[in-house]
Amino acid sequence: MGKKIRQVLMVFSLVLLIVSYPGGVLAEKVINYWNFVSEYEAAYKDYYTKVFSEEFQKLHPDFRLNAVTIPYEGSDAKYIAAFSARINAPDMFVGKVPYFAGGLGVADPAPADLQRIWGEVMVEKIQDFVKYEGKFYGWPLETDLGMTLFYNVDIFKQAGLDPENPPTTLTELLEYAKKPTKYGPTGVTQAGFALRYSGNPRGIADKWLPFLHAFGGRLYGPQGKKASGYLDAPAAIESLQFYGDLVNKYKVSSVTIGKPMDAFSRGRAAMLYRESWVVGWLDQNAPDINYRVAPLCKQERYPGISLLFTQSNMVYKFSPYKDVVWDWMRFITSKKHDVNIAKILGTLPVFAENFKKMMRGRPDEEAVKVILENPSSPYYEDPFINEIAFRIGEAVLEVLFNKKTAEEALKDAAPDVDALLARKELIK
Repeated sequence: MGKKIRQVLMVFSLVLLIVSYPGGVLAEKVINYWNFVSEYEAAYKDYYTKVFSEEFQKLHPDFRLNAVTIPYEGSDAKYIAAFSARINAPDMFVGKVPYFAGGLGVADPAPADLQRIWGEVMVEKIQDFVKYEGKFYGWPLETDLGMTLFYNVDIFKQAGLDPENPPTTLTELLEYAKKPTKYGPTGVTQAGFALRYSGNPRGIADKWLPFLHAFGGRLYGPQGKKASGYLDAPAAIESLQFYGDLVNKYKVSSVTIGKPMDAFSRGRAAMLYRESWVVGWLDQNAPDINYRVAPLCKQERYPGISLLFTQSNMVYKFSPYKDVVWDWMRFITSKKHDVNIAKILGTLPVFAENFKKMMRGRPDEEAVKVILENPSSPYYEDPFINEIAFRIGEAVLEVLFNKKTAEEALKDAAPDVDALLARKELIK
C-alpha cells in the first residue's frame, strides 16, 4: 500500500510539474519594464526584448522581459499610482533621476561596481543628469545634449534666405522666420518657426527653456530654494513674452498648424528646436526633407545644454527581482549594445568612445561641437522637478494662447513653484 501511495504521489507531482512548468522548464518570472518615451520604442521594446531572450536568459533562464509602453499623456499619474501602492509597479523604468530617486524615493542607487564603470565610460557632459546627490541612479539610452536648430534648406532658398548662414541670435531667428511664413484663410499654413503648444505641460516648459537661458534667465535660484525673483525676473518675462509673440504678435508660429515635428517633416515649417534623436527620426520618417542643423540661437548669452529631462533606465528599489535587474543593467552597459541602440534610434551613444566615433559625419556634428565647447545652462535637479515643470508649462501655455501676458503668467506661477521647492525639506 505504501508503494502505491508513493507511486500516486510521484505521478501527481509530475502532473503539477507539467502544468506549472510547460515545456519542462521552470515557469518564467517577468521583469516589467515601463517607458513613456515613444521615440525609444524601437530600442526598449524590440532590441532590449530580443537581447534579453537571446543572450541574457542564458544567465537567468527563468526570467523574461516585458516591455510596456506607457502613454506620455497621463504617465505621471500611472507611475505615481503604481509606486505609491507598490502594486504592479515596474521592476525597471524610464524617467528623470532626481524625481524618482529623490521626489518619489523609488529608484535604487547603482551598485558600487556600476558607479565606478559608469563614471569611467559615460560621456562626461551628461553624467550629472543621471545622478542624485552625487550618485548614479540611471543608465540613459542616449547622450542627450539638449536641443539644436533644425532648418529646411529648400524653404530657406525659396524665401531668399541663405542656408549657409542660419540665424545666430533670437532677433535674427525672428527676422528669418518672417520670410518663409505663409498664411491662409484660417491663419498660418507654413510656419517660419514651429513651437510646441500641445501635450504634457512638462514638455511645453522644456521647449521654452533655451529661450529663457538665451535671455539670461533661470527657473529658480542656484540654491534651489526660491523661484520668486528668478522665474518672474525681467529676463524670464522678456524671454516668455518673446516666445508668445512668435505666435500672437509676429504670427510666424501657430498653435493650429500641428505638432512641430509633424509640421517640419511635412515641409510646413522652416525651423524648429529639437534634440539629436530627430536626425534618426527624419532619416526614417521624412528622408526627402533637405535639412541642416545649427547651434541654438543666443541673445544675452548662448543657452548651451538647456533641457529639463534626461531620461534614463532606473531600477525599482522595492522590486523582488532587483538583483536580476541590476545584472541586466550590467549586461546592457556594453559598447556593443550602446552602438546598436544609437544606430536603431539615430541618437548619440552613451559611451564616450562610441560617441566620438559616431558623431563624425552626422548632420548635427558641428552643432554638437558648439554644445561641447560651451558651458551648460543651469540644470534643474530638484526632486519635484516634474511638478515644477508642469506648473511652468501651464504658464507658458497661458501666454501662447494669449490668456495672460508673460509677466502675469510668471508672477502667478512663481509662488506655486516656491511651494514645490519647499517640499524637498520634508524628505530630508
